[in-house]
Amino acid sequence: MGSDEVRRLAARVQQIGDDVRRLADQTLAAGTVAWQSTAATSFRHRLAEEATRIRAAAADLDGAAEALRHHAVAIDSALDRVEGVFARVDRGFAGVGGALARANLGGWR
Repeated sequence: MGSDEVRRLAARVQQIGDDVRRLADQTLAAGTVAWQSTAATSFRHRLAEEATRIRAAAADLDGAAEALRHHAVAIDSALDRVEGVFARVDRGFAGVGGALARANLGGWR
């Protein structure tokens, strides 16, 4: 999986986190009914607890998306390092050897 794919995955995970957060908001909104009873109070309390759990899940998804974005940067950095090594190898094999190195290492990225 290349860095662009990891970035797309991070964006998707972030979007899911946003969707989950909206679900928490909807869960809380369900408690705004005008019921006045012990059962209604219990219902609102349970909705608030559930919304808290849902928001925690959204925060976990945010963290995963952030980790994926960092991973994409690390992939780019590693690929840049490999490219630098290949360039040094290519320069080290000047002339015919350089052409051979390019032929063997070409298209790696």
